[in-house]
Amino acid sequence: MATPDFGETKSDEKGIATFELPLDTLKDASFRMSVLTEACERDGGRSVRNAITCLVSPHEAVIDLPQESP
Repeated sequence: MATPDFGETKSDEKGIATFELPLDTLKDASFRMSVLTEACERDGGRSVRNAITCLVSPHEAVIDLPQESP
């Protein structure tokens, strides 16, 4: 499982920060993407974290099959 580190970036005047995701290396795959973000106040103040998980797929539909028990 790849876990890229995108380092730090600063948000723009609207509070939006962007990152380049290496999706071209996964163009024919379906995968679950989890993103954890943390933002801090300018002067080293309080931080806020948020996490999101989503399914990324080039297909129109995806079928989820449960795993068999051992």
